[in-house]
Amino acid sequence: RLRHPIFALSSKKINLFTALLNVNSLVALENISVLNGQVNMELGPATSFNVQNINFNIYSNRLLRSTNKEGLRNAVEHLSFSKGILKIKDITAQLQNARYTGSNLIYADRVDVRSQSNTVKATINNVYLDNLLLDDAAEAVEVDGIGWESATVALSALGRGGGAGSNNGSLHLRNVDGKRSKVQLGTGNVYISTFIETLTASTIIKMGSEPLQVEGFNVAGHSFMMVGKAIHVTADSYNLSGNAPSSLNGVQVSQIKGRDSFSIQSPQLLFSANLNDIIANNLLFANVQAISPVIRFHKWDTPTTSTSADAKTASYLRIDKLTSTEPDILIATHRNDSTASIKFPRSDNSTVQATGIVISDAGTQLGSLLVNTTSAIFVKTSGEVLG
Repeated sequence: RLRHPIFALSSKKINLFTALLNVNSLVALENISVLNGQVNMELGPATSFNVQNINFNIYSNRLLRSTNKEGLRNAVEHLSFSKGILKIKDITAQLQNARYTGSNLIYADRVDVRSQSNTVKATINNVYLDNLLLDDAAEAVEVDGIGWESATVALSALGRGGGAGSNNGSLHLRNVDGKRSKVQLGTGNVYISTFIETLTASTIIKMGSEPLQVEGFNVAGHSFMMVGKAIHVTADSYNLSGNAPSSLNGVQVSQIKGRDSFSIQSPQLLFSANLNDIIANNLLFANVQAISPVIRFHKWDTPTTSTSADAKTASYLRIDKLTSTEPDILIATHRNDSTASIKFPRSDNSTVQATGIVISDAGTQLGSLLVNTTSAIFVKTSGEVLG
């Protein structure tokens, strides 16, 4: 077990400590300095930690008298290294220009994280790690605090994968505080890209092949884009929270399935959703409020149109309830060469409520629609207009 930069070892011993014991029996040493050293540790069949150009000052008497991790930490006056490479199974993390502050913190100019399967690619700048724990027996990494100034992160296959017997180790991060991060996520048939200005989370947990779990999160950013087979969503800016309503600003939602099309444009969407469900590719929103949206829905009567049951089976995004204030709505159905449409032009204090919205590869389905407006126009297939 390797804890923080002052390595608290269980069954494994570093040869340096043994050497200090032998030297101290012959010569009384107050402290020892090592310049440009190298440490190679094999912590398990698939776990290792290698450090290059390590520099440290150790109070040898304190070190030899220590009986716990606090004693080991107090024995170290200075610790820094130019490059450290940590490998845990599929994951490799490389730390550049790292140093220990003496208050359980590691600072690094840069951390690069990669996986052999290319499911993780990350470059993180100006990083601090608080109370790092590497458990070689469980092949797990735990960090009590982590923060960074900027980052580029690409993650894929975040949901369950790898089979029931796979084990890719585990990661447990607490007290996460990140800034200015360019993020790309790939989850099944979904691709998400965005720029995060600030990110905080109480815990981020990845247990082997289990889905990523995030708790106590708050995220603010811009340039959001989500692309899938059934839907395309963009937003100029956003605020996402696990404990309060979230918002998307400058939103555009569109879907094209064959000749059918559905689109929403709104200055702001307010909603509540479970981020862990979204990560696991379960796009369910219980309640969505759209401010002054422009909604366009064109439906064609074609043999390829799926039934409601088929659409639910292949559902991709679901909204239990959508409430719109002062909307501008056009719903048109097309059959052969004729078209019937209903229009709800924007009017003051008008509202629209829709339930059971399902956007899937099969198309768009709507359970119910309730409209309260001062203006409505219905155009029949014959061209007759009712208003």
